[in-house]
Amino acid sequence: MMKKNVWSLVILTFALVFTACSNDDDEQNIAEAVAGNYVGTITVAMEDGTPMGEPSQDTISIVYVGDNMIDLELKNFKFAGTIPVGELKVPKVSIKNDEKVSGKADQVAIMNGAIKADLEVSGTMNSKKADLKIKVNAPLAAGLPSIVMNVTFVGDKK
Repeated sequence: MMKKNVWSLVILTFALVFTACSNDDDEQNIAEAVAGNYVGTITVAMEDGTPMGEPSQDTISIVYVGDNMIDLELKNFKFAGTIPVGELKVPKVSIKNDEKVSGKADQVAIMNGAIKADLEVSGTMNSKKADLKIKVNAPLAAGLPSIVMNVTFVGDKK
């Protein structure tokens, strides 16, 4: 009888140990899954929703930084397809397992360094699609109120 109880205890112990040691690494980090280039449509609107220029096609690059962390880069961005804004880069953007994205970058040089803007990213993305909003808050001149624009991007991973 004692042997049977000992064997039962040994089997129960192994069952608990192997259940507790399941491999959590099988699930890919969301930041790794979304890294890559997304091609899609960019629209720009004033804060009140008034469109500015025509929608254009562009590419947003997502760079894996670490667990639940990405960099977002929109290189050589041209407003309304013709006015060079330059690179919009938001480092260390948070992405959660529910696919929600959020991040900020302060005083990003745009327009060949002529203006410094605060950028705020929000939206959703997964390994196939991105639906992002970049809020650009930029003073046009010292002492004047800032202009706020919403840049939206909807696209698919290449």
